[in-house]
Amino acid sequence: MKHIKIDTQVKKLRAMSFRKLAGWVNVDHLIVTLLVLFLGWLLAFASINLTVFNPVKKAFADFSMTDIFYEIQNSSGVKEFNNDIVLVDMTELYDRRKIAQSIRDIASCQPKVFVIDFIFESPSYDEEENECLINAVSEIKNGVVSCKLINYDSKNDAFRGARRSFFEGMEGTGFSWGFSNVISGEGYGCIRKYSQNEHLMGTTVYSLPYLAVCRYTGVQPTEQTPKQRNIEYSHTDFFTISHRDVMKYRNVIKDKIVILGTINEEADTHITPLGKMPGMKIQAFAMLSSMAHHRVLAASGAISLLLTILVCYFSAWVGVELMRRYPFTYIYWIKVYYFAMTAFLVGASFLLFSRFNYYISLLLPLVGLALVETSRLQYKWIVMMLSKHTHWKFIKKSIYYVEP
Repeated sequence: MKHIKIDTQVKKLRAMSFRKLAGWVNVDHLIVTLLVLFLGWLLAFASINLTVFNPVKKAFADFSMTDIFYEIQNSSGVKEFNNDIVLVDMTELYDRRKIAQSIRDIASCQPKVFVIDFIFESPSYDEEENECLINAVSEIKNGVVSCKLINYDSKNDAFRGARRSFFEGMEGTGFSWGFSNVISGEGYGCIRKYSQNEHLMGTTVYSLPYLAVCRYTGVQPTEQTPKQRNIEYSHTDFFTISHRDVMKYRNVIKDKIVILGTINEEADTHITPLGKMPGMKIQAFAMLSSMAHHRVLAASGAISLLLTILVCYFSAWVGVELMRRYPFTYIYWIKVYYFAMTAFLVGASFLLFSRFNYYISLLLPLVGLALVETSRLQYKWIVMMLSKHTHWKFIKKSIYYVEP
């Protein structure tokens, strides 16, 4: 009798496990997932070809859950000062002779990399000023000088021109040109990304932060994938000194990355997750991000698509379970689930990137997650119409079938 009872209990457990598995493995969930992929393809096609979708695109581009992480991190006490980067402020300097002298002073302190984060677009009427500045820049041994890429060609993902200082034709000097363009979602919103490299008239050019880090670490710059990276606004600050005090802090400057630019210039101030920030400091944070993630392993599109399918299939199953368990408060529970799933995906992706240098695009998974409920409603309508106008028996097996 005892053996019979045990066998009966085992059979019951197996039956329960099978029912749970049957609830998870269901053709309806698969069809909802396929509808998500189809609607996602339609949305992608429309966003490329219809300008009416631009406001939606901008709204998504101007929000990131990593902003919350940065705000919490930077509100938790005293910041640590970085030991690799020093900022030299020359906001009130306009005389090119004095700027040239500041460049010579910094160069004499032997920084490992000297970064000049401003552009002299046109020569001065005073030829002596021009010559003084050119001579000072030519004495830089290991430098990166800012330029701006212009006239972007979206069709070929390349720029047609660059805006450099008037001495751009200098040959045999110890500096390289690095573009300082910031990425703010097509010219609007908050700056969260920087680009490692771009194409300019058929050649690969490198960004100011990436090129500076390459020179600092002794690594040859190469074309990176993905070329756009998140700027990690870490719980860090930078030692900032006035151009007047350069010689006083020569020991601080020696063997560091030194950025010469403006701290209090309103024209070079941008919106970041931490509020308004001078462009020079944004470049410094981009350099820190490049140091931490100099080589990144990027997930393939197939992995991103597989993740999308798993997330959508799981969400389709969760929706049915929540509807069955909480029929009257389902609408609130499903919103809680979607928020929690979004937070989990963003957090996991951020952790993989920040800790393991592994990048996976969340564009497809998050778009798919947003379309699950729409796809479920469409599928319910299809089941209802088929049950009314056909006599197909397999429709009655659907979990969304309702007796007409």
